[in-house]
Amino acid sequence: MTCLSAAAIARAATTGEVDDHVEDCLTCRRRLALERDAQKAAQRLPVPALPAARRRALAAEILAIAEREPPVRRRPWRAAATAIAGAAAMAAAIALRAWWPGRTAELAVPRPVASAPEELAIATSSVAHIEAPPVPAAPRIEASGGARLSQRVGGARDVVTLVEGVVEIDTRSARDVDVHVGDSVVRVDDATVRIRAHQHAIVSVQVVLGAARVTSPEQHVTLQRDSLWFPGPPAKERSLAAFQDAWIALRAGHNREAIALFDRATDPVVAEEATYWAAIAARRSGDRTLAAERIADFLRRFPRSVYAAEIADAPP
Repeated sequence: MTCLSAAAIARAATTGEVDDHVEDCLTCRRRLALERDAQKAAQRLPVPALPAARRRALAAEILAIAEREPPVRRRPWRAAATAIAGAAAMAAAIALRAWWPGRTAELAVPRPVASAPEELAIATSSVAHIEAPPVPAAPRIEASGGARLSQRVGGARDVVTLVEGVVEIDTRSARDVDVHVGDSVVRVDDATVRIRAHQHAIVSVQVVLGAARVTSPEQHVTLQRDSLWFPGPPAKERSLAAFQDAWIALRAGHNREAIALFDRATDPVVAEEATYWAAIAARRSGDRTLAAERIADFLRRFPRSVYAAEIADAPP
């Protein structure tokens, strides 16, 4: 008796109905065991996505193979089940041969009609996890000398309002700090700074480490390490001092010098008086053109001044 065909071996492995010949034939038993192992391996593989043309070719070939098989003497319902199972086994064997040629080299299955292989697109996705930035530590703030201050904590930098006393602030590896003293601001970024204040005004700023920036309506100063800074007198004090020096120069008859000093008295407290007396100094200098320019400038800037009528009617 001849050995079973590949289709018969596949059908026996699928349905479990083993022909008597297998019991006596060592070759067929080995082929049957190999077929069962191959089917188990095929069941564990993902189902490939075949194009329509490939599926039609497989179906036609399975039907052609089934028609060539001799009828088996079994009951009608068993024959139908066997045919269906054999078709499924053939499809699995052909698919397995395409995916795993090493284990199915012995299956003599005719090749299907050639068609372009379909690429399997494996859907992958990745999620980027953005780590939240570390929360900066609180700055070190040490107050002394009867300091009066308040602190407002912020996300990236704090705000300290200093009224009186001494405060030392260290922002290294911590939140930066803006120190408000009156209308001035000391920015402390990654540095150690000591600030002394008196009655809402800066007395001194000392940079121990790093750098600091002082900003006020009158000046902008950047201080480096190991520097000690004292603010100059405010604009009001400078204007008063300039006016006093100009008045002394005017009384001494130094008219040109007096004009230059009066021009430096720009604070609103003394600006009107300084402009008027600068015009008087220009008239006393004997320079008619300069005197006319100074008088016109005063009348333009202070038209409602008590000196307006007097200086306009006075002879040159």
